[in-house]
Amino acid sequence: MQDTWVLPAFALLLLAYAAFSAKLADSPLSPAIVFTAVGVLLGPLVLSIANVRLEVESIKLLAEVTLSIALFTDAARINLLSLERQLSLPGRLLGVGLPLTIALGMGVAVLVFPNMLLVEAALVAIILAPTDAALGQKVVTDPSVPASVRQGLNVESGLNDGIAVPFYLLALEIAKAELTGRPVMEFLGLAAEQIGLGLVAGLIGGAIGGAVIRWADSRGDVEAGWRQLVMFAAAALAYGLGLSLGGSVFIATFTGGVAFAAVSKRSSLQLAHFSEQAGAVLSAMTFTAFGLVGVAYFLPKVTWPIIAYALLSLTVIRMGPVALALLGTGTKLPTVGFIGWFGPRGLASIVFGLGLVEFGLVHSAEVLTVIFTTVLLSIVAHGLSAPPLTKRYSAWYDSFSEKPAAEGKQVVAGRTRLGIDP
Repeated sequence: MQDTWVLPAFALLLLAYAAFSAKLADSPLSPAIVFTAVGVLLGPLVLSIANVRLEVESIKLLAEVTLSIALFTDAARINLLSLERQLSLPGRLLGVGLPLTIALGMGVAVLVFPNMLLVEAALVAIILAPTDAALGQKVVTDPSVPASVRQGLNVESGLNDGIAVPFYLLALEIAKAELTGRPVMEFLGLAAEQIGLGLVAGLIGGAIGGAVIRWADSRGDVEAGWRQLVMFAAAALAYGLGLSLGGSVFIATFTGGVAFAAVSKRSSLQLAHFSEQAGAVLSAMTFTAFGLVGVAYFLPKVTWPIIAYALLSLTVIRMGPVALALLGTGTKLPTVGFIGWFGPRGLASIVFGLGLVEFGLVHSAEVLTVIFTTVLLSIVAHGLSAPPLTKRYSAWYDSFSEKPAAEGKQVVAGRTRLGIDP
């Protein structure tokens, strides 16, 4: 198959998935599993019928734009006022669980890969810390799961990739300093500049978008179809300003989403449909490219230590910090295990990993193989386990005539990256 046939092939795949999407929604076959599997099937490891010679920059751009849209819409649709009143679970997962996950992931990487530089171990831990609830969509969309658990996992997934970005940028600059032998402080200044300019770009882009929709709505001048483009345009503005100013586009779009929601004074759920659908298509393309190119790159390089770390990343490194974060909350052990297991690694880890492809780390191949192996295992394990474990956990929860206090708290529903109310 020539490169010119790749786009028609993907379009046919998209049509096929759409035609059976209702049946697939209740099956273990998540979109990430399907599109990654097709990418692997078409790629050089299996059928070799898609001889794609994609440049790294093209794949990085696709993944970067996909994550930027997700960051903006995730930040914009979180109801910060209601979240402030119901912060216990997501607050602990983000404020305690996330830093502990990074620290433990770094420590385990140093032990499992003794030749890996400390900053490389830090990058592995940071890149594999953010979760992607869409990979276990059943968990955050099934109403039989307690609302507090669904919302906690959903909010964690929506915010932790944005929170991880500054740590990722700092680690990258430290790695640059070690590679070049120049002072670390010089590069930390560059990281601070990227973060600062990203914040400025996001605040400006998000505030302009929010002000436009608020002003136009007050006059009744916005046609219904065009209203859906406002959030997408605001995300593009924040992204473009971040790129032009030299700031982090991820910081820009994440901050932009928060600013958009704050200034628009409206429920961003009403404005997110187009952005969510565009993001879903781009996400499908990203997972297909991951299966087609990424898997072919790292699979031949997989070793037993890499498999061991990937398994530890999905279990001990994730579940241990979650258990510590939930100490003292009265949360039952099955809930702690359920929340701890469902921390899938997906889009953010792929995007951050792609940022290292041409970076020139000393152990670049090993670092990338660890990251991509963990993501592939997560795509399969979390996608396949979501339906049966959700059913089992819901049955346990329903067995209580008087619901456990921690699990029974009611919250205001948000939305997942799939655009479905949980």
